[in-house]
Amino acid sequence: MFHFSGMTFYHQLKRSLSIFITISVGNLTMGGTGKTPCVLRLAQALRERGRHPGILTRGYGRSSPQQTLALAPGAAVSAERSGDEPQIFVRSGLAPVGVGADRYRAGFLLRREFGVDVILLDDGFQHVRLARDVDIVLIDALEPFGRGGVFPLGRLREPVSGLARASIVIITRSGFSDLSEAIEAVVRRWNPHAAIFRAGVRPCHWVDHGAGARFSPEAPPFGRAGVFCGLGNPSAFRRTLERLGIAPVDWVDFEDHHRYSPSELRRMAHQFQAKGATALVTTEKDVVNLCESWRDLIAPLPLYWLQVSMGIEGEDRLLGEIEQRLS
Repeated sequence: MFHFSGMTFYHQLKRSLSIFITISVGNLTMGGTGKTPCVLRLAQALRERGRHPGILTRGYGRSSPQQTLALAPGAAVSAERSGDEPQIFVRSGLAPVGVGADRYRAGFLLRREFGVDVILLDDGFQHVRLARDVDIVLIDALEPFGRGGVFPLGRLREPVSGLARASIVIITRSGFSDLSEAIEAVVRRWNPHAAIFRAGVRPCHWVDHGAGARFSPEAPPFGRAGVFCGLGNPSAFRRTLERLGIAPVDWVDFEDHHRYSPSELRRMAHQFQAKGATALVTTEKDVVNLCESWRDLIAPLPLYWLQVSMGIEGEDRLLGEIEQRLS
């Protein structure tokens, strides 16, 4: 693990990581659109094609005296120091991860310490200070344009006209909605040239958070479950569970990036158990935000989380589009 301190290197309006290729994965709206599974899928695909990717991420909500971290794949680091989404990137073991608000500095560290040749810039569409070679924009088919207004009138980070900057658009969770064609029409209004793809959630395994055992998504190792999560778009998780035949006895939502206190876990376990639950179910993002004593607090109920990946229709064509823009 490495860190940087001191003044920034340069003060240009735009800084270029020209020593390697930069691919941004971002969105127009606040909240979850599937950026984390998209970045992970691209990292895996780039590795399979002989690249050496690294991931840059801000590390929302972390508390660390180190402004910038460069973490090896699989490194042991707490969510408090890295942030919850960087935890998922690190735990995947797919690529080294740079964490910090200064993405240029974090990218420099990844290049120096791990020899990366492609940078995946997580949540980078509005990070205009850093140049990039490919701009991928994700649009959630369940809530594509943030109720139409720029925050605080809606959930848009910028006007829809920002789509004009996109190289590639991916409509995520397209299997949960019939809006994909309408979304494509809006994209084409602002950007006639971007390649457009559709993607969906692909359940991989149920994971026993205590023992680490994995189970097929079609054969959950529990009966009646109480579900909790803190996500930008919990409806996508609900629909994924529905498709797997999971009918929760109860459900509790928290704000995105929520850190779970002992009292909250104890209260949820009692609430779910009173309604007949034999297990607790959540997401990978949520388990990294649990307090250390989580196991005792929810006992005797076990805890399972659903590992998912992104399935992209026409993925080979998508990778071809990326390679074409990198050549």
